[in-house]
Amino acid sequence: MVLMSLRPYPTNSAHVVGRSVAHTLPITTTTKTRHAIIVAVLSVCLLGSAFSANAFAEERNSNARPIKIEYNTKVAESSHYIQFKACIGNKFVKTPTFTVTSDLDSKVIKFQKLQQANTCKSYSATINAKHFNSISIVMTD
Repeated sequence: MVLMSLRPYPTNSAHVVGRSVAHTLPITTTTKTRHAIIVAVLSVCLLGSAFSANAFAEERNSNARPIKIEYNTKVAESSHYIQFKACIGNKFVKTPTFTVTSDLDSKVIKFQKLQQANTCKSYSATINAKHFNSISIVMTD
């Protein structure tokens, strides 16, 4: 147990009460400095991670338009078969790649069929999900 002095101004010592003998341990500037450095480093790390939360997220293909799920059916207790349409802009996509995420699963699906510029094409996939509303699709390439 640590008992701090009840004096109006802090002192350079803290009283530690043991079983029967009270000991005085000095609080040095070095300890205070170490604590300040640790707090500063942790603050910078936390602040940096807050701004880079999407650093590991898949980048959306800027050539693709938002993807809409056209058909969904539940094929098992927590498995869904979905069909979706992807429309792209003025650049063709050699190997269309999609990131499909849900409340239970996340997967990257790559198709080996070229998608021409300024066209829409239907694709299908299966994904584990408790709730259909949690399923989202992003074209990543």
